[in-house]
Amino acid sequence: MTSQLQHSFNKPSQKEVEAFVQAAVNGINPTVTAFLKKYPAAIDEKMNGWTALMMTAVWDQEELAKLLLDRGAETDEKCSDGRTALVLARDWQHDEVATLLAEAAKRRVDEAAARVAEEERIRVVSDPHLRRDMPVPKLFTPRKNAS
Repeated sequence: MTSQLQHSFNKPSQKEVEAFVQAAVNGINPTVTAFLKKYPAAIDEKMNGWTALMMTAVWDQEELAKLLLDRGAETDEKCSDGRTALVLARDWQHDEVATLLAEAAKRRVDEAAARVAEEERIRVVSDPHLRRDMPVPKLFTPRKNAS
């Protein structure tokens, strides 16, 4: 995490982004890895509206798609015509990459849902007004029938 923070203020030049995306297209793993080491926060930078993950989807670069996903590439980024990397992989009939992207997207949704559920659990536990295990205060004392 510290490494990512140290580099997050470094912004790659357009030429570096182009080299990164081209390396993803051509399956040049060392170039992609070197770029991500130098600019980890720039993983979703776009060249002509396309991220490296989108290019790996179109060019059927499964190994690099996995690397990018493992490094935190966003699965919901959209290119200029509104398609995600998953849609692009399906459109180009790259089933292995599409499966990889679909699984990654599902995993991210599941993780987000788990985070929201945990935040809600913490909120309920820490707020006595929301706790269900707390006794309900009596707002009035019922009268006994005087028969």
